[in-house]
Amino acid sequence: MACINAKEVEERLDAYLGVVSSFRLRAVERKSKDLKLLLELEKIIRDTINPKVREIASFMHKFDLDEDTPGNGFRSNIAYTLRYLRKAAKIVCESYPTKSISRMILLLKTQSEILDISLTCEAIADEEHLLFNDRGLAENLALWEKISIIDKTCFYSQMKALHCEGAVRATMDFMLAFTASYSFNRGILGRDVQVLTKVTTSATLPVYALNADLRASKIVTEFQKGDMLFLKDFWNVFETLVMKHVVQIKAPYAGVSRRFHMCSRDDIKLSYKRSVSNMDKESEQDLSTPLETESVEFTVPAPILDQLTVRVIRTQKSSGTFETLPLNKLQAAFMNKIPIVWSKGQAPGVPVIPSADHMERAAKESTSRPGILFHIHGGGFVAQTSRSHQAYLKKWAQQLNVMVVSIDYSLAPEAKFPVALDECFYMYAWVLQHAHQMGHDPNNICISGDSAGGNLTLALGLKIAQEGLPPPKALQATYPAVCMKKVLSPARLNAAADILLPLSVFAIAMGAYIPDDQEKTPSALLSPWHATDDILSKLPPTYIVVGTNDPLLDDSIDFARKLRRAGGEVHLHVADKVTHGFLQLEDTGGVHTRAAAKASLSHLKEMYALPKTSDWTIKQTKYEMGWVRTES
Repeated sequence: MACINAKEVEERLDAYLGVVSSFRLRAVERKSKDLKLLLELEKIIRDTINPKVREIASFMHKFDLDEDTPGNGFRSNIAYTLRYLRKAAKIVCESYPTKSISRMILLLKTQSEILDISLTCEAIADEEHLLFNDRGLAENLALWEKISIIDKTCFYSQMKALHCEGAVRATMDFMLAFTASYSFNRGILGRDVQVLTKVTTSATLPVYALNADLRASKIVTEFQKGDMLFLKDFWNVFETLVMKHVVQIKAPYAGVSRRFHMCSRDDIKLSYKRSVSNMDKESEQDLSTPLETESVEFTVPAPILDQLTVRVIRTQKSSGTFETLPLNKLQAAFMNKIPIVWSKGQAPGVPVIPSADHMERAAKESTSRPGILFHIHGGGFVAQTSRSHQAYLKKWAQQLNVMVVSIDYSLAPEAKFPVALDECFYMYAWVLQHAHQMGHDPNNICISGDSAGGNLTLALGLKIAQEGLPPPKALQATYPAVCMKKVLSPARLNAAADILLPLSVFAIAMGAYIPDDQEKTPSALLSPWHATDDILSKLPPTYIVVGTNDPLLDDSIDFARKLRRAGGEVHLHVADKVTHGFLQLEDTGGVHTRAAAKASLSHLKEMYALPKTSDWTIKQTKYEMGWVRTES
């Protein structure tokens, strides 16, 4: 559907209209009671929907990143509309379609309003086909308010999740019923009665699963309230009740997956050497001569919190204590345990650390050092931890043979920007400084994040480039939130029908994370889309995966276009018929969801196969404070 052309769009429009028209003619002959509804349905398709779709189809290709990467919000608008029309054609073939036709008419009227706004988005776009720009800000804000007040109940009732593939649609059905039931029971019992709320939510779940209108009304009302506490409670309850068991059942055996508290009271003194090319020295010497090196010292300030929480995933078995893995002689000979590290209120333990001579000797004997994946989880900046992301992280650790370090950063609204970014920056520096001691290569580190974590991944890459720290080999941002402003794009319009990321939820999450002083003019570290070409050109190779059904699709395409214009290396994969959050839906989704997850893994393999673009020698230090193990 992503690569559909204008001619194919025209053929499908004619086909679906032809089906409706033929059944309208039959209704005339039979004097059916559905004739009036069929006439109205035919009219709205012929006179309202089809002309707007044709107009969008005439320019949709201009907003692709390139010919080899078809996909953008305009194409998605058309894909959504064609699926609605296909459903309409099926409905008129039913024996008793009266009620379904009425619902479809309401849905198409709402979709017509969305197409109107989509056409306005095209008019606001600049000459380089960037959808997020400073043109028409006042008009765009008015459009945001307009889409916010459109009645969206038609997308959550009987006609729910029509844009999703079958397997994902079943998951969406459950999530809709669960959300409505949880909202109802939380409202009665209060958010402090968590145990009772969970029990009663399960009891009333069938009611909302069977009553589509009641479910839709409850969900739309709850989302429009803008209740941050509800969203945090819901996402965290879902993570605790469901994902914990899904991980245990679906995730492969990965040896070790543990959360740790790391003391972060002190600044990190990072010392490293880097090669200086003759070009840097403006010398005409022979390039074959040995490169000079320069020493660099950098201080990474401690974050606000005096301890950070991280999850470490490794691929071999560990029993009892958290052990390093015998992946090389350094670990096998000397590092049978990670040193005990203390956090606030605890006395420091005695670290099990070999002597410096033994460390150096064993390091020389080591033949290979596996890489490190520094991971930043999603959750709209306000919810979730690394726990609910373990299912795919364990697969990655196993298939890539890397150590995954996933940080549980502080969440909004209690911790607004830049708290989470500062914590990620600090932890990245810590990993660089201690990589050798953990048996891994600090020059073979990549950063990956999804959704809000994708935003933080790109922001962290920009901050590393700005501050001059040793960069990662590559960045991977999966369905990232790149433009952190209330600006509409065609893809964001599809959030009106989205279940995982409705537009109101996206607005709430942004409001929770963005400080008041950056709401109108966000910095590049908050909103990577706003980075200048100069700093964008310094990013390492950047890999992005996003679905055509994702409200953040245009964020990724716009950012990739800007990054390429700045001279950066970017690889964009647009996955057809895939929604937001597909990494966590891989085991319950269909063939397209699994293909998208496979594309993400392929990107990671390509990232670790990249040659080292920098020659950094990072001074390693011992675990001076260490780790304290917490729950799994």
